[in-house]
Amino acid sequence: MNKSCEMYQMELMDVHYGESEMTEELRSHLDGCEDCSRYWAGLGELETSMVFPEFEDPFKEIVLDKLMAERENNSGRKRNALDFAAFVLLAGLFLGACLALVFSGHAVALSKIYLSIFMVAPLMLPFLIKRQMTKGAHTNGRA
Repeated sequence: MNKSCEMYQMELMDVHYGESEMTEELRSHLDGCEDCSRYWAGLGELETSMVFPEFEDPFKEIVLDKLMAERENNSGRKRNALDFAAFVLLAGLFLGACLALVFSGHAVALSKIYLSIFMVAPLMLPFLIKRQMTKGAHTNGRA
């Protein structure tokens, strides 16, 4: 094989992969050269005989898992925002009710209610903390 055949074979490879067009000069050389016509036939056989393995696409697992985790985080944030809004609403109603009781002359009864709340609320604190910690453990286990 001479230098011109190597050049023609490079051009044949470009034609085979669609990077260039078949020229008349290349076609006439292909008709007259046995090495280059075998090379051209071999390019076609090579493509049909090649078996490409199918690989599992990790995109689905990586991206979708991240999106699902993000969605769960967003739903947790929405839940926290709803809990906060409910707390603010209830606290405002409770404060308004307390002010109404004070202005209507029931300050002594209100002070007894406050005193009982201040004594009972600290006793409930460990149960609330435990509940919040177990709730957080279940959330972390899913993500």
